[in-house]
Amino acid sequence: MDINDFRESFKYKLIIPGVFLLSWILMFIGPTFFQAEYQKICIAFIVYFSVRIIHVTLNSVYTYFRFNQTIAKAEALKQARP
Repeated sequence: MDINDFRESFKYKLIIPGVFLLSWILMFIGPTFFQAEYQKICIAFIVYFSVRIIHVTLNSVYTYFRFNQTIAKAEALKQARP
């Protein structure tokens, strides 16, 4: 990657670093102004993502075992062919 690739790009020079800095600033300022609401939103996000992680994990495990069953059936059918 060459630095000259980003010479004329306004997005990479100002907008993306600005959004990055703004997000860090608001992460520290937000709880000061919106304590109760911020706490409720954070707890809701934590609960949502915890449930989502459990859901995805269980689906992945289920899919893995079903895949192994399907492969075993396919191998059995392959061996049963004359």
